[in-house]
Amino acid sequence: MSGLLESVISQVEVRRIHEASIEVLAEVGVKISHPEIRILLLEAGVKEGKESIIFFPSTLIEECLKKAPRSIRFADLKGNIVDVTPGATPLFWTGNAMYYFRGSERRELTRESYVEFCRVATQLPHLHAIVGTNLSDYPPAARDFVGFRAMAEHTQKHLRPVIFTPRGIEVILEMADVLLEGRSLKDHPIFSLGFTCVSPLRWSDSALEVFRVSSGYAIPLMINSEVISGATGPVTLAGSLVLANAEALSGVAIAQLLEPGRPVVFNLGFSHTFDMKVAETLTGAPEGGLLGAAGSAIAHFHHLPSASWMSTESKIPDIQAAYEKTLLGLLHGLAGVNLIWGIGNLESTL
Repeated sequence: MSGLLESVISQVEVRRIHEASIEVLAEVGVKISHPEIRILLLEAGVKEGKESIIFFPSTLIEECLKKAPRSIRFADLKGNIVDVTPGATPLFWTGNAMYYFRGSERRELTRESYVEFCRVATQLPHLHAIVGTNLSDYPPAARDFVGFRAMAEHTQKHLRPVIFTPRGIEVILEMADVLLEGRSLKDHPIFSLGFTCVSPLRWSDSALEVFRVSSGYAIPLMINSEVISGATGPVTLAGSLVLANAEALSGVAIAQLLEPGRPVVFNLGFSHTFDMKVAETLTGAPEGGLLGAAGSAIAHFHHLPSASWMSTESKIPDIQAAYEKTLLGLLHGLAGVNLIWGIGNLESTL
């Protein structure tokens, strides 16, 4: 572990957080109502409680962590492949958002404006991936694969669609087959996926259906916890990390039971804090930098790649946006985060 990580959180503290998370999973449990996933978990030896609560034994978590690969391959549309391992040089991704700011006007994102964004982003040499987003001029059921096509047509980067329905994954798989021209998706993972646990300690049916439908193709999967300290999680950062680690571990277990050996990114770096004075979730605050750095250390402890995001509370691309995003991105990069989201994001990522 680097000196910076040791200054943020020690190995002893990481282990204590992990042990507390294991206790949470075994005694508090996670709410899971998806029928097929529940059956899968019960067959794996979990205990079932009332109101769809599932209790994860520590042995199952350990077994599933061992199945997850330590290195993940990401491909772009040019055929370039990069291997991501804990501690490797950070890669920067765009972020998903709901609005497009141009000049002095904030507009809802449309396919036209998103294409413009993709065309600019593809010219940035230090940008690794384009992330999908909300397209206001299409119905929700079509936004994922419409956005995927826009990305594929106007950039050569790695593609990270945001999934709105499980059906969207099926369409994207067909589109990826065309883009690959006979090459296998497993050897050339041109796109990746991800979903977030609903804090505290609940996986939605839609998230787990995305896990299920996308299994069997070795598609990299980012498993996110987005605990909000003081709102959906404990007010202390240590308590939030305990909860976030527990949520992400449950996601890793489910992903590995569905597809043993599926590459996963262990993402605690989307966690953030809550400003109780104005009832606003903060993504540019210093605590976000600490959570991302500590999340990287916990991912390293599990021998898994990590992720985070850097954003800002500023609503326009001004000096506040510049210094908040620079400081958070720098801290996350120095702390060994592998995938740093947020290029282009403003206004607390909304």
